[in-house]
Amino acid sequence: MTRHTLAISLILVLANIYGSLGRIAFEKLTDFDYRGNTYYTVKNLSLYECQGWCREEPDCQAAAFSFVVNPLIPVQETLCQLQNETSANNPSAVPQRSVNMYYMTKLQLRSENVCLRPWAFERVPNKMIRGLDNALIYTSTKEACLAACLNEVSVFGRVHFTR
Repeated sequence: MTRHTLAISLILVLANIYGSLGRIAFEKLTDFDYRGNTYYTVKNLSLYECQGWCREEPDCQAAAFSFVVNPLIPVQETLCQLQNETSANNPSAVPQRSVNMYYMTKLQLRSENVCLRPWAFERVPNKMIRGLDNALIYTSTKEACLAACLNEVSVFGRVHFTR
């Protein structure tokens, strides 16, 4: 085995190890939307089906799910938009107010503690929970902060983090 082949093999092994450490999770915003590039749209799915499509699609970075009750017939009409580009990943991007909308950003987190819920985190822009922090951890990225939150266990339960 040559040195070059050995190096490539080592990289592939490390990629498999570190890739398996990550779990897919979602961060949900209610009644907010981000600009993005929609590559697939489907009507009349449930929220769970919409999110499931995004989870399974490697290109999907976010799912915008809108719902409206049709007053003429007692049926809720839904629209699921999968985005392969989203401004939600830009820390300086500002979400736009939107009615009857769930916006779910797909996250890759290094944690085995991702809940079996449709979303692991719910964010409310311009709001903060104060006075309930049991620990303070500094991280370099939002994903690292969220993973630290999932991995942290204290006497009092889960810990709230800010970045």
